[in-house]
Amino acid sequence: MDSKLIVSMVLIALNAIALRKNFMKIKLYTIKGCSNCLLVKKFFDKMKVEYETIDCDENLEESIQVMKEAKSEQLPIVKYTTDSDSYIIGYDKENLDKLFNLIN
Repeated sequence: MDSKLIVSMVLIALNAIALRKNFMKIKLYTIKGCSNCLLVKKFFDKMKVEYETIDCDENLEESIQVMKEAKSEQLPIVKYTTDSDSYIIGYDKENLDKLFNLIN
């Protein structure tokens, strides 16, 4: 394979990764006193993941909507958007690691 072609392919891949990182939005839906919510927050903070925390007690309508979308009433719910909305329910370390690898 031509070295210029390889360099072009690598640059395209790196640009795609940079775009994905810049446009991914992560929201963490929590309630006070939720131990699993706190574990997800600690995971994100330790890994320096940018996210927005939504307190379900203070944002009831948005919380109900995301629970319908995620088909779960269990908290926490992590909602992230790549090509479409995706969800992680509860403290699911395996899927949190996958999300971290997706954005880094």
